[in-house]
Amino acid sequence: AAMIPAGMYMYSVFVCAPVCAVERTGVMDSIKRSRQLCIGHRWWLLLLGIVMGIIGGIAAMFLQMPFVAEQVSSAGAAKSMGSLIAEAVGNIFVVMPLGALVPAMCYVELRAVKEGVDPDGIVGVFD
Repeated sequence: AAMIPAGMYMYSVFVCAPVCAVERTGVMDSIKRSRQLCIGHRWWLLLLGIVMGIIGGIAAMFLQMPFVAEQVSSAGAAKSMGSLIAEAVGNIFVVMPLGALVPAMCYVELRAVKEGVDPDGIVGVFD
């Protein structure tokens, strides 16, 4: 039961990195701003995090499928090198890009919903 408040806090700082990059704030101000933007939307962010986890798990599963027979034949043994490489590839090419893109997209959407700022207005800070 103690995990629920910790998880909800984690999703209240979900857009902390995009806030820091776009609004050029410090760490503590980025955390405060992220919490401000995420209020009222944390359950949706939690659901999004679950979906991201499922997508990453499915990708890892498909990448490791060629090595499953090898693992079954040596039951109880450690993961094979091929399986470990496939897991790393899945993380590098699927999970990590999702982990970078989704908070950025959520930041843009939260700004649009809460403040009416269009994506072009957010992109303007990089000019």
